[in-house]
Amino acid sequence: MAERPKDLIYARDEKPPAVPLIAIGFQHVAVICPYLVMVALVAEALGVRDEGASDEHAGSAAAAALRQLVKDAGVADRLRDWGVEEADLAPLADATAMTPANPRKVESREQILEILRAVY
Repeated sequence: MAERPKDLIYARDEKPPAVPLIAIGFQHVAVICPYLVMVALVAEALGVRDEGASDEHAGSAAAAALRQLVKDAGVADRLRDWGVEEADLAPLADATAMTPANPRKVESREQILEILRAVY
């Protein structure tokens, strides 16, 4: 078995004490809170938020405005534009499937390949 790194505080199968765990939880909440209103702020800054419009509408308008901004700036927005070959999608899907911190629940490798192909 491999030797445990000296700078590793808690291994995957260990449980940290409750107090530090709760403190870290509050820290995460404090970091995430600004992002809860970020979409509305971006929409307002881009001038696409209508007074009285729903947050969903503001989010869609902000996303469309950001896509247009990226397009106007000439920034690549497809994987192929960044030099990723289609043959690289399968190894990327395998690596992604092994990542425990995915924001979505991953049902299968094919689900990841579908997402990668959509942005290829």
